[in-house]
Amino acid sequence: MEKRTSITSEEKADMSSANNTASVYKQAYEEHTQGACASGAKPDHAAAGVNADGAATGSSPDGAATGMNPDGTATGINPDDAVIGTTTTASTTRHFHCTTCPSECALTIETRIDENEVEHVLSVQGNRCARGRKFAEQEIIRPMRILATTIVVREGDEKLLPVRTARPIPRDLHLSAMRDIRHASVTAPVHMGDVVMSDLLGTGVDLVASMNVDAQKLASC
Repeated sequence: MEKRTSITSEEKADMSSANNTASVYKQAYEEHTQGACASGAKPDHAAAGVNADGAATGSSPDGAATGMNPDGTATGINPDDAVIGTTTTASTTRHFHCTTCPSECALTIETRIDENEVEHVLSVQGNRCARGRKFAEQEIIRPMRILATTIVVREGDEKLLPVRTARPIPRDLHLSAMRDIRHASVTAPVHMGDVVMSDLLGTGVDLVASMNVDAQKLASC
């Protein structure tokens, strides 16, 4: 048989068509493979993050995600849904000046609120004496202030008498104390330091006069 060393033009066209078709299929396969890898899929078409058995990586063989308790709750959480490592209390920092002396130290107070919404002092900074800490603690727990006002004077040469509490009383009681004082009165003469009202509102603190008021002088005929 005679061996043919050349091919016809029709055969060349068929070969070229076959090569083009193979090239198209190869390019399509490469694009598909690259796209799958970019999206997290492995070359064997298994998505990244998925084990060979189809279970998500980070999951136990029984299909439960790692980081989960057997009952399905996330680790770091107690069975009663309370997050481990947290508390029911909150802390904050407060700033104010001490008023126990003219120095008026600038205080920085760190406080904590417990589960009963009660604020407690954790630390006090900025005070230059022990009175500063005592003042800060009292200011957080129940602020105390001296109440100064006036009271009606009967038969005196003044209509009103300046008065004040002998010691500080709770600030939240000032409004109630003012109501009682407004309905009270004193008879002249009155001397500075005289007790005008004793045991004001059951605080054990007296209301005292802050000045002298003499009795009214009657005009002579």
